[in-house]
Amino acid sequence: AEGSGGGGGAVRLCKAGCARLLVEGDRAVLVHCLRNRAAAHAAAAPEEGTGRLEFDLEAAPLLEFALGARKPTPPASFPDLAGPEARDLVVGELLRAGCCT
Repeated sequence: AEGSGGGGGAVRLCKAGCARLLVEGDRAVLVHCLRNRAAAHAAAAPEEGTGRLEFDLEAAPLLEFALGARKPTPPASFPDLAGPEARDLVVGELLRAGCCT
């Protein structure tokens, strides 16, 4: 995928089942098994590189959409209920984490 936001190429979930969405309080948390150190999987507390991406709860519909994106989808087609800037930020984080390609 090119870019991290609304321009660029299409993105998709890199592998079915590689991530799941949780709601923890007022946070939407995407837990994934990509680019993690072995110690991160065993750690009880979240730390950098543990495979947890945290977002405002308003991003949950966008994250659900991303989890279902098995075919390449332009970021502009992702829901932007929190606004296009928030959409671009979330898509960029998913790309950086390796959840989407």
